[in-house]
Amino acid sequence: MQESTETALHFLNFGFSKGKSSINGRIFRWPTVSALTQPSEVDNDCSKCTDEDTCHCSHSLNLKTGSDIIMVLLNLGTGAFISHHIHMHGHTYKVLKMEFPEVTIDGNFTFTNDIECSDTLPNVKSSCNNARWKNSSWNDYKNIPGINTIDAVRKDTIVVPYGGYVIIKIKAANPGVWFMHCHIDKHMVEGMALMLNESFENTGRFIPNGLPTCHSYLTEMSGKLSASSVSQTSSTTDSTTYGLGSVVGILLVVILLLIVYIIWKKRTGSTTSNDMAMHQPRL
Repeated sequence: MQESTETALHFLNFGFSKGKSSINGRIFRWPTVSALTQPSEVDNDCSKCTDEDTCHCSHSLNLKTGSDIIMVLLNLGTGAFISHHIHMHGHTYKVLKMEFPEVTIDGNFTFTNDIECSDTLPNVKSSCNNARWKNSSWNDYKNIPGINTIDAVRKDTIVVPYGGYVIIKIKAANPGVWFMHCHIDKHMVEGMALMLNESFENTGRFIPNGLPTCHSYLTEMSGKLSASSVSQTSSTTDSTTYGLGSVVGILLVVILLLIVYIIWKKRTGSTTSNDMAMHQPRL
């Protein structure tokens, strides 16, 4: 597998942009098919998202084989309210730096100003969906003050501090589609997640020929059913209701027959006892 010598930089803002759990304003929706084997059927078009507005999509990042991936996990802008525990599947990553907000003597937080959220808005008024370094020379991560490139700790989950950021690094050398998400379940299921489409140009080599494919009955990522699916679901429900009614009916008949049998046995037993008493000889 030919490796790249490239270094890619990604800023990922975890928060509640416009009140929605998201990463860079992208509210994650689960693919309705296998993202690894049927990528052309995955709705990963997030073009409706803007620097300030949100959208729904199966948010993914393409990571080229062998490239060094620098991710700046931040928690800034109007959607910053609490810290987030970010977990990555498929990797442990090097934690190169953590930056916390300053806490003033009166208990207020002063957010980091290392990152610029918008060209036109101050950070406190921006959704921060398209962040970048305030100092462009930091695009080469080796120029960042306080960066640890010698003995960085390795983790697969890290707390991204409220008002701060974390810089992590991975090597794109584990082909697959890996999930990255907030480990607070409510945030994850509401959309604070994305897929790492790693070594995408080579993943086809590892998929067996003739592997069966499955297709979705959903017409949209929002979960709307197609007309045929609605009909099928309706007919399935009717069949289930009819079947349940039949079972209940049969059980009632069995119970009635059992009651009749018990009554008959009691009467028969009583009659037999009387007959025996009448035919006993008198002494």
